[in-house]
Amino acid sequence: MEVITRSPAQAVQMLIMESIRREDAVLNQLASQALVAIGPDVVQMLVMDLVTTKNTGYQLRLLRIIAEIGEVPDPLDHLELFNLSRSKNAAVREAVAQTIWAVGPHSEQRTAAAAVRVGAE
Repeated sequence: MEVITRSPAQAVQMLIMESIRREDAVLNQLASQALVAIGPDVVQMLVMDLVTTKNTGYQLRLLRIIAEIGEVPDPLDHLELFNLSRSKNAAVREAVAQTIWAVGPHSEQRTAAAAVRVGAE
């Protein structure tokens, strides 16, 4: 077996992504929380996995995480989401629509309005 050298950050990132791939509710929840905490920096990686896998459960988990992050910084990743909205799978199409809604421009307005409310308290 060949030993591959990775940075600690790469190893943790691979561990988190492998946890999302598994159908294990506890691992999925912990990995989702970690990715959401990291934020928009991981979205491109999530979208890349999203469009290359055929595993519907994995796609749905990735879409939920992207929606929870609430931001897709790269316009090309937005295009990938729109392309995925033509999936043959109805559950994937619905999750894509929910994700696009969650990361849309209105979500920034919602976040800004919440910040103003918190500041006023």
